[in-house]
Amino acid sequence: MTLLGSFLFATFLQGQDTITTSNIILLQDSSRITKDSIQELLPSIYDTLVRVALEDLPIDSLRQEFDIQPIKKESDDSLPFYLLLFIIGVFGYVRFHFFSYLYAVKQSFFNINLSQQFFEEHIYSVSPASFFLNLNTILVYTLLIFLSLRYFGKLEGVGDMSLIGIVLGVVLAVGLSRYWAYRMAAYILPIEKTLMFYLFNIRILNYVMSGALIPFLLILAFADNIFLQGTIWLIFFVILSFAIYRCYRGFLIGEEVMKVSKFHFFVYLCTFEIAPILILYKVTKLLLV
Repeated sequence: MTLLGSFLFATFLQGQDTITTSNIILLQDSSRITKDSIQELLPSIYDTLVRVALEDLPIDSLRQEFDIQPIKKESDDSLPFYLLLFIIGVFGYVRFHFFSYLYAVKQSFFNINLSQQFFEEHIYSVSPASFFLNLNTILVYTLLIFLSLRYFGKLEGVGDMSLIGIVLGVVLAVGLSRYWAYRMAAYILPIEKTLMFYLFNIRILNYVMSGALIPFLLILAFADNIFLQGTIWLIFFVILSFAIYRCYRGFLIGEEVMKVSKFHFFVYLCTFEIAPILILYKVTKLLLV
């Protein structure tokens, strides 16, 4: 009786178009109802009840109430992987073929007198190792900015390849503009050799910092989310430490200039050091806030 009652209720809800003629004849003659016939009707009863339930179910309200969202596609890690592989490969190549140059870079980073000697030796020559280290520095900074933008959820509508290209273009534009600005200032101001030596030291610091950032980039690119926030803070600490050391090295280099020409040093300090930091702070605030 329970099965018959359920079937009649479902028949009333669904309508006659879902019930076959044979089923109606079977119900009219109760004497013909057997256990086998009831079992044959069970799938039809189940399908009818499910369809009726789904038609009346408020799917949209349930989706809003429980915040049901489509599964987001995981970001592709292949691009950072190949970039990091290339960067590490270039460092390995420089270390194997230009070990003496890399050792001189290391010594110049810690000792300003050795840096002066290294500068005098390479002031009129360009080593292939310098080209590869400059390339690695650009790629490390590009990848760092790219991963930072992805971590903070900025520019999510831009594809990885497009975003890498945009960031690479910005890094190149900023680097080249600063380099030629220093070159122009070296010819305009009466401190050409001092500025060129300071520019050389900036390159040395960039070489070392780009190498120091590679382990953090590996963590930032492939580690679980639990490690990412701590990695971001470590990267910030590394960059801040290098910035402070760069200022210290700059004061050591410009010590004589400060004594002889304080006005020129003040113009240089405002134009090439303070102004870029303020602009970078403003851009970063606009992007991340």
